[in-house]
Amino acid sequence: QYYSPSKPPSAGYDSYVAGDGGGDRFYDDNQWIGLAYTDAYQRTKKPTYLQMATTIYRFMLTGYDTVSGGGMYWQEFHNNSKNTCSNGPGILLALQLYRSTHEKKYIDTAILLYNWVNAHLQSPDGLYFDALKLPSGKIDERKYTYNTGTMLQSAVLLYQLTGKDQYLSQAKSIAEQSARYFFKDGLLPGNYWFNAVLMRGYVELYKIDKQQTYMQLFKKYLDAVWDHQRDEQGLIGTKQVKTLLDQAGYLEMLARMAAYFQSRD
Repeated sequence: QYYSPSKPPSAGYDSYVAGDGGGDRFYDDNQWIGLAYTDAYQRTKKPTYLQMATTIYRFMLTGYDTVSGGGMYWQEFHNNSKNTCSNGPGILLALQLYRSTHEKKYIDTAILLYNWVNAHLQSPDGLYFDALKLPSGKIDERKYTYNTGTMLQSAVLLYQLTGKDQYLSQAKSIAEQSARYFFKDGLLPGNYWFNAVLMRGYVELYKIDKQQTYMQLFKKYLDAVWDHQRDEQGLIGTKQVKTLLDQAGYLEMLARMAAYFQSRD
């Protein structure tokens, strides 16, 4: 009900139900949906999922230009911010499409965006700032787990798809710095879905190096959340109002942790 197939310049997903007027479209929102489609396609091989993922890829490219050397904007028709969160998942979408189709244009896009994020939004400690503001060029220096997560996963996938050691080396560096920065007393910052995206990056790295240290950090975190951030109804969250997104993020992490333990059996 959020899909707007005939909205110019390209079909995509609105931020509100299309039948009720829709709303502004955000490139990252569409990219997350595109990643769900590529995941579904890789599992089922149903052409519809691949078609929808390529539709979203076409939409996201309408948010790209060469201002500030490249990169994609965050919000359609609002050319005032280029964010890690609208480029990181875009890299992943392009890589997953390349994995499914082997069309060179997809990996070319992924590398183009990957290099831009590293040039403009990577912090001195190897993690990632939130956004480049335009036209001022000012950097929003806040760091979120999901931004690091998409770039970590991108580095691992680029290594898998190109065989170039530079990407694996960077992935390991991001993983180390991220663990040092974000894990505090066995906990991560409070947005569970952001943390689920970070975990995706670590899961991909584990498939390559079989290093259990980081996965054990996530186990400790998930246990701590279950023991100390769960209410009497079994809902996750430290605030009085519980959100569906928080529950979904935590459930995703539990599922990935279960898969991790099964892979060790």
